[in-house]
Amino acid sequence: MFCPNCGNEVKNGDLFCDKCGARIEPEQENKEKFENVNTQSNVQSIRKDTRESKFSSKARRIITVQIVILVAFLGAFYYFGKRNASPQAVANQFVKDYNAHRWSKIYNTYKFNEGTFINKECFKKTMNQSNVQMLSTAVGLNVIDGQYVCQITKGSDVIYLHIAKSTKKSFLFFDRYEIVEVLDSDMMTDEIKIPNFSGITAKIDGVEVKKTNQDTDDTISAEVFKGVHKVTFSGADGLFEKNEYTINTKTSNLLDQMKYSNQAAMDAASALRGYMPAISEVAIKDSEKSSLASYFISVDAAQAYGGDLCGYASASGSDTKNLGEVQLTKCEKEDSDSSDDLDITDGIAIRVEGSRSYQTESWSGDTENQTMEIRGTAYMIKKDGKWVIYGAKSY
Repeated sequence: MFCPNCGNEVKNGDLFCDKCGARIEPEQENKEKFENVNTQSNVQSIRKDTRESKFSSKARRIITVQIVILVAFLGAFYYFGKRNASPQAVANQFVKDYNAHRWSKIYNTYKFNEGTFINKECFKKTMNQSNVQMLSTAVGLNVIDGQYVCQITKGSDVIYLHIAKSTKKSFLFFDRYEIVEVLDSDMMTDEIKIPNFSGITAKIDGVEVKKTNQDTDDTISAEVFKGVHKVTFSGADGLFEKNEYTINTKTSNLLDQMKYSNQAAMDAASALRGYMPAISEVAIKDSEKSSLASYFISVDAAQAYGGDLCGYASASGSDTKNLGEVQLTKCEKEDSDSSDDLDITDGIAIRVEGSRSYQTESWSGDTENQTMEIRGTAYMIKKDGKWVIYGAKSY
């Protein structure tokens, strides 16, 4: 073996070099140290290789995901950029959106003048409640006045789409076409007339109906989309047969569907029975009809009343006396056959029959017994919680 310091040959077992005096380590210990150093170096090398291997695998996955995302992004970029890049593509997309019931997108193409019941939310409710027909494939694409016009069949109707190139680009450089007009006779607005009663709130598809200056005293007009609507009433307190109605504006009328309840008819008849003493007295004494104003819907209605509920009497006037009790043989709702042409705003037709006796003085000064016949129909309507006479007729 040799001295590790000067290289001088030394004997096995010597502890110091006899030339330089350096300490001599035993050979086995040096060997173990060398082996330890090699082992540690190998371990570090293996760890390094493992880390590099793991890093490479992770990096490959990240790069792969990034490539997939980039390809998907480029595909979406191209798809959405080219989707509206031709008139036919725009027409086809309209058909797809309609048949898939994407009503928010369809609404934007019709360009309605908005109001209380003409807006996107009301449109979606109407379309979802209605039996919507499927559209056929768009055909045609004739150029008229610089616009592309195509036809779409919807049942027995035809929709015409007017499509033109937009001044804007899709994603900065793709050409873009858009629908500028939709001609669809089935997709228009209509009107629902709501009976106007004080204290009663009406709602169409959950939206309250409010009276405007253009409405009459009898009804409130609400502009809605053509189709099916749900009309509800609150505060009616049994006035109508039911408080909820489903109306298709294309085929039915709300006022024709609504009916008064049996209880309402009995209440109206009871009110008229109570009014007949005063009404018959005015007829017998030929008094001023304005005194009956509280029994009619208005003062004007009372003054215009012509005595239709009371029949002819041979003698009458202010000198009549000894008026008897009103004797009614009938005071009830007319049968349906004679009131089919009425709607809810005309009131309940109450038929009244009977008589009232009284006395008059003849030209000779004698007292004569007279009888006034009561016979006619009063149309009763509820105002401010009270049944009053809307109009009357004799028969």
